[in-house]
Amino acid sequence: MRRPLALFMFSYLIGILVLLDSPIIFMTGFSLLILCLLYVFGRSEETLKRFFIALFGVLLGMALSFHASAEMQDDVLGNGEFEVYGYAYGPEYGNTGKLVLKVEGINDADGYRDANAAILILADADLSEYRHGYVKYKGSLYDESKPKNPNEFDYRLYGLFKGYDKVSFFDESSVIEKVPVEGSFDPVAIKDEILAKSEIIIEGKSRAYFASLVFGDTSLLSEEQEQQIGMSGLSHLFAVSGLHIAILYGFLLKLLDFFHMKNRWVKYAAVLSIVAGFISITGFPVSAVRAFLFITVLALSKIAKRKYDLLNSLLIAAMIVLTLNPYQIYSPGFQLSFGAVASIHFIYPAIRKWNGSQNMAVKAFLISLAVQIGIAPILIWHFNYISIVSIIANVPAIILMGIWQPVLYIFAIAVHFSIPFVPGALALPIDLAMAGLNWFSGEAAGLSWAYVELPSMGPKAVGIYYCTCILFVLQSRKDVLFYADRMKRAAAVIMAVLVIAAVPSIAIGKERIEIIFFDVGQGDCMLLKTKNDRKILVDSGSGDKNIDDILLKNGIGSIDLAVLTHFHEDHYGGFMELAEKGRIDTMLLKERAWENQNIKNDLEAKMEANGNSVIYAKEGQSIEMDGLTIEVLNVCKSQEESDSHATENDDSIVLLLDYRNFELLLTGDIESETEKRLASENTEDIDLIKASHHGSKTSNTEVFLESFKPETAVIQVGKNFFGHPAPSVIDRYGAFGIDIYRTDNDGAISIETDGFEKYSINSFFSNRSEEYGLE
Repeated sequence: MRRPLALFMFSYLIGILVLLDSPIIFMTGFSLLILCLLYVFGRSEETLKRFFIALFGVLLGMALSFHASAEMQDDVLGNGEFEVYGYAYGPEYGNTGKLVLKVEGINDADGYRDANAAILILADADLSEYRHGYVKYKGSLYDESKPKNPNEFDYRLYGLFKGYDKVSFFDESSVIEKVPVEGSFDPVAIKDEILAKSEIIIEGKSRAYFASLVFGDTSLLSEEQEQQIGMSGLSHLFAVSGLHIAILYGFLLKLLDFFHMKNRWVKYAAVLSIVAGFISITGFPVSAVRAFLFITVLALSKIAKRKYDLLNSLLIAAMIVLTLNPYQIYSPGFQLSFGAVASIHFIYPAIRKWNGSQNMAVKAFLISLAVQIGIAPILIWHFNYISIVSIIANVPAIILMGIWQPVLYIFAIAVHFSIPFVPGALALPIDLAMAGLNWFSGEAAGLSWAYVELPSMGPKAVGIYYCTCILFVLQSRKDVLFYADRMKRAAAVIMAVLVIAAVPSIAIGKERIEIIFFDVGQGDCMLLKTKNDRKILVDSGSGDKNIDDILLKNGIGSIDLAVLTHFHEDHYGGFMELAEKGRIDTMLLKERAWENQNIKNDLEAKMEANGNSVIYAKEGQSIEMDGLTIEVLNVCKSQEESDSHATENDDSIVLLLDYRNFELLLTGDIESETEKRLASENTEDIDLIKASHHGSKTSNTEVFLESFKPETAVIQVGKNFFGHPAPSVIDRYGAFGIDIYRTDNDGAISIETDGFEKYSINSFFSNRSEEYGLE
């Protein structure tokens, strides 16, 4: 940061970051801005010069980011039905239902007109025959790619950083047909050709590893292989990253040295051209592009006989990648790739201050440790686990990769050019090496301490974590961003940011409860957070949408109290995994299961095996938790009540949740008979009701609504063949003046209240937002 160029690049990146719509990204940009200002005003004699350099960098970054963002979000295709023409290719060889269409023309009322867009087509059908050629595609574009739950996978964002304008889900109404037009050269077709030819040479698992290690294409890996690779922390070996490019770069240089190529310009130009061609075959993954820019700077420094600067290379690469597409900042590949290099540059030297061993194995271990420290929040955010064993496993894996990777490159070249004898001669060694890799990753992942599942970290936690990392680096390397005489000032500012981030919002939110009705398709699932952040989960959907993943993505690693209203799959599905993983402290169940007794037994066994408790609901039972009262209004008392509780639905646990002046009624799947009984016993007017049985016409009776008088209602429903919610029920709620929120139309529905004057309802998908008064 002592050179104007570094200051400009740093400021430029800040300008790009602060415009993006994400609290974490904004916080990152803001933190970098603080560091930049500390540097700018560090020495008075250069303050003005540095200020204008930094200002120019920030403004230019903001301008280009704004322009690129506006251009990428320009909706050329719109929504609804459409017909387009363009070139199609498959980004993943083994994923035959995934196609990318580069649109060149769109058919509207006046016929075909030129258009420039990219569509990601996702299908259950096999679309591989349409790869690498021109097609006409007729389908539908709707806003279904927007996530319906907080922090759920976002296809729109995925499309933005991948360069796709829209996502189209191929269904029975979609039509695709080939167009007999000769396309331009497609380098990705070379990868597909090599993988197709290799099928008869090396066996299945070896071929899957070969595709991943050479081309970064993991689509041939089995679910078991992907899981053990992830848990062992070796995932980076299976994406074309800096390690792969460095090995290829070094291998090509050695090869040209073997042939006595002396001219440095010609040698490095030849190597860079070959590496660039290889990256185009892999589809230009961001980690490979970053590595290519690194080695380009390295090659130029070698030619010019200048010292190589890793930090400058990192900033230049980030500048170029984000200038082309600012949304790459959201890409896990970008974050992990640049985060790993930044960790090696900043954190590794700081660790070396504590351990100066010159042993190569120790150095490799410390590099691996530094990288894991630097990218830990990124891994937790995207994948919800940290691989502990990876710190050790990466040392031998990287060393061995330096040996087998050139062999794999030679094999790929020999297969492509059909060189006699070479592929066959290398087949057995490759099979043995890949079998060894499979064994190694399996053994590493199988260790009891191999990995830890963790809930995603919030913006404050991420800020605290990285501020701590910065302090650790600064105390050991006074020349990283500041001179020694500015250390105390820098540390004070960062510590202030740390304290501000760490202090909870006392005035806002401490006395509030938050309720989320998740969209789990055709099923029920509601989460309640008490004022002291204890978690209550009522039902868990069918398992079609993994509630464990949804909870982890929202920073929830355990449930204090789980309630299963009745033993039907669309209510108990997600609890099976949560109970097996020991994520539920206490579970409230019915004592009697009229259906699926085996499920009840299984849940009880899983809870007991993990040392967690099961309690049984009793009518009139009351549970107090952080000022919240949970009252059981309905449940079967004994087996003898079978005449009056003839169905599992009617025997649902019904809960009345009372927090100060706010009351919520959770009805499970009760039918009209139980509703009439509850109505006759009721003395309460409630604020919010979870509509009975997904809005079924056999529930939600007039007498029930008249008795409880809810102001708002949530219907948890998805695509179904039962006619839920019934039009007559919708009309009935409307007649009573009850506002309806539906998870199928509105997505996840969140409610917040302090229980005194009002409660607010917000829908995640439809962006509805209303406030209601409390009495």
